[in-house]
Order: sequence, then C-alpha cells, then structure tokens
Amino acid sequence: MLKDYYAILGVAEDASVAEIRQHYQRLLLIHHPDKQQQNQSLRISSRSLPSSSSSPPLIPLQDIKEAWECLRLPAQRAFYDSSLKAMRLHAIGQVNDDVDLDEMEFDEGKCLTQFVIVHSLQAKTADLNTFIHSFTMSQILASSSHAADAAAIISSR
Repeated sequence: MLKDYYAILGVAEDASVAEIRQHYQRLLLIHHPDKQQQNQSLRISSRSLPSSSSSPPLIPLQDIKEAWECLRLPAQRAFYDSSLKAMRLHAIGQVNDDVDLDEMEFDEGKCLTQFVIVHSLQAKTADLNTFIHSFTMSQILASSSHAADAAAIISSR
C-alpha cells in the first residue's frame, strides 16, 4: 500500500516545493527523537498537573524523510502523483484488472499492413548496415598500406 506523503507532511497535493520544505522542517523539529525525550521528561515531571493540551500524534521520522525525498524532486513527485491517483482509482473500483481481449477492437487488415511495413523496414535496415560495413571495410583495405593491419581491423569487427 502506497503511503500518503502529502498527509504525512500535512500539505495539500498542489503545494509548492517551498511549502513542502517548510512543513518538512517543522515536522523534523517536532518529531525528532531528542525532542521526544525532552517532551517525555516534561510529561513525567508534570504528571500531577492536568494536561490542557494533548501532544500531537507521533509521526515516525523515517516516514517524514521518505515523504520529503519523494516530493522534493519534480520527476519523482510526478511519478508518485500518478501512482497515488492509480491507487485511488483502483480502490474505488474504477480500474478493472480483468481485461477480455474479445471486447477489444481488432482490425486484422490494418495490423497485417503494419507488420509488413515494419518487416520491410527491418530488412532494408539490415541491408543498409551490411552495405555500410562492406563499404567501410573496402575503404580500410584500400587505404591501408599493410595487409596485416587490414586483416586485424577486419577480424576485430
């Protein structure tokens, strides 16, 4: 299951990188293990006093770092956004994994034509590569003053 990094950082999905960085840094300060130890020692010393405010829920520091690493770079964020969207669509049932090939349109004539074109292009490319290779070898042989050098060049190909 994909984590909701926007919820972890407490930002909107259209938040700028500057906003995301600001929330990331604030959460690091709040949820850092050293700060948690300080808060815990304060709670222990003031146990007899009624607490007026509850402490925020603890977010694992690793989750905060993962969220920042994912959302700080535009390419990673775009990939994450598309994955998150796909997961949400799948959760509400708008993506169906069962695909029936009989329900898909198929034009045999068009596919056959495309196959013939691709096949002929591949054959022409192979012929062209052979021609270029033989032309290059004949030029090497013609310009080489030593037959041994030419034979070494040919055998290396």
